[in-house]
Amino acid sequence: MSKNYRISIIGTGNVAWHLSTHLEYAGHTIEEVYGRNLNAAKNICSRLYYAKPVSSLDLTKSKARVFFIMVKDDAIEDVAAHLMLPDNAILAHTSGTKPLSLLTHAH
Repeated sequence: MSKNYRISIIGTGNVAWHLSTHLEYAGHTIEEVYGRNLNAAKNICSRLYYAKPVSSLDLTKSKARVFFIMVKDDAIEDVAAHLMLPDNAILAHTSGTKPLSLLTHAH
């Protein structure tokens, strides 16, 4: 039996667009979609059941347990440095070329 997670998506590009719907289809709940451009986040949320668009990287009040950074590779470290998460959050990024150590500055 698989576990269903509450997830937040950080980013509004192609990976976020496609993966968010697939995660939801797999039974997970997308809580928020963060975008520097709030309209881009709203656009993704319009395809999801419960997700709220947000424009702040302060996600400390989120109900999500898992947070995916889905931004351009050269922006991962900067986003992680400004990201504020709830205690015991799981943070990952979707880059195939950047190390997980870029996430060590997340709060």
